[in-house]
Amino acid sequence: MRLPDWQSRLHDYLLSHVETKFQYGSLDCGLFTADVVHALTGIDPAIDLRGKYSSRRDAFSAVKAVCGTATMAAIATYLADKCGMQEIPVAFAQRGDAVLIGSGAKSHLGIISMHGTHIVAPGKTGLVYLSKSQATKAWRIQ
Repeated sequence: MRLPDWQSRLHDYLLSHVETKFQYGSLDCGLFTADVVHALTGIDPAIDLRGKYSSRRDAFSAVKAVCGTATMAAIATYLADKCGMQEIPVAFAQRGDAVLIGSGAKSHLGIISMHGTHIVAPGKTGLVYLSKSQATKAWRIQ
């Protein structure tokens, strides 16, 4: 369940990473989403992946070892299952909920912004905001 002060926690987490650059094993889209889940619930769904990789190749090897297949959809499902997050229609995703953006090899993870109108994800120069319409799946962070 979300902690009583989850909105403040989400705001503080996003604010503290506005200029943090994407980096595998530190702040990639999977760990970013897991960090938000951790901030909102106190549960770290990526404990099995932390410290296991520092490159794209190693990241997908770690994902394959944990999930059986090396896709962002697989890691999204894995993180959701670890926390009991239910898949919901993208149109119902609200602030703080996790989303899958795109499909196939070009997919990545993010969360719904504080305003509920955009997706937030790590990018090359810091956090980026994308149209909510780019989400292909969504999970309610309970």
